Amino acid sequence: MVDKRAQGACEEANVSTVRARVKRMATAVACTVMAMVGLAPAQPAPPQPARPQPQPEQRPSQRAARETRALEQRIEQLEEELGAVTARLSQPEAYEDHEAVADDGRRHQELQEELAYLYREWEMRVG
Repeated sequence: MVDKRAQGACEEANVSTVRARVKRMATAVACTVMAMVGLAPAQPAPPQPARPQPQPEQRPSQRAARETRALEQRIEQLEEELGAVTARLSQPEAYEDHEAVADDGRRHQELQEELAYLYREWEMRVG
């Protein structure tokens, strides 16, 4: 038969607190039994530190949202410029001017590298 006071106390107690207490008691009993048998010292192991509770995800601040929007706008600008450079490089008559083709080729490479960096930055911000 279960004592009514003990039952009420267990129902009111926080489940995690009860579990931690039971675990500590079980560890102490196990250490005592092992000491009796000669397998371990009679002292229980020190309690493990509590695990930190994960923080709920927070909304991004206004500053972070503003910076993300600016980053998205910059990406859009660079994508448009990359499209224009790619279009120029795809025209056969563009190759008549070797300096312009070399400049466009360098700019094409720069845009791809900058966009790759900005894409990674955007992914880190957005998740």
